[in-house]
Amino acid sequence: MMDILLRGGLLMWPILIESILALWVIIERAIYCTSVLPKRRKAINDLVQGLGNPGNELTDISELGDFAKSVKRAKEEGILNQALLTRQADNLVTEAEKNLSILHIVAQSAPLLGLLGTVMGLIDAFIQIQNLGGQVNPSDLAGGIWEALITTAAGLTVAIPALIAYIGYGRVADKFSHSVDSAVSQIVHKLSRAGLEIE
Repeated sequence: MMDILLRGGLLMWPILIESILALWVIIERAIYCTSVLPKRRKAINDLVQGLGNPGNELTDISELGDFAKSVKRAKEEGILNQALLTRQADNLVTEAEKNLSILHIVAQSAPLLGLLGTVMGLIDAFIQIQNLGGQVNPSDLAGGIWEALITTAAGLTVAIPALIAYIGYGRVADKFSHSVDSAVSQIVHKLSRAGLEIE
């Protein structure tokens, strides 16, 4: 593995760094989507459903943080700050989209780094042809060419899973965003019908 990395040239190092970043984000998002997000979905659903129950005290607000605290405070004070609630809902969505930009950057840049490495390797091969006066055997260039192609293979190997993860996690975040937006609308509607002032 190290031998291939060294043979691929200097551009293999940024590709390696991108692969580590992408792997870290994929694992971190997998943990979030399997442990944190389901609890938040349930908490949002419980919060919205609970507003329809008279006397509901909204005791379990830990999963939603400031978002649920705003609703609780609104019930206590009789006034709901809709702009603040929307901002805190956006914070929940932002957390669901956390680090996805890293996957996007890796998916776009890794193949380009690989292609650049290949082009640089081919330039070196043609320089060698010129230096040898055109009197070269295929074996004289084969090593340099396959070494140049390593970077393209490495770039694609990193970019493909990063792109798949970016699309997959992005769809999960979009779905959560829609559910949060729907929850905000329902909360405003229910609290308004309950007689709270909406500002």
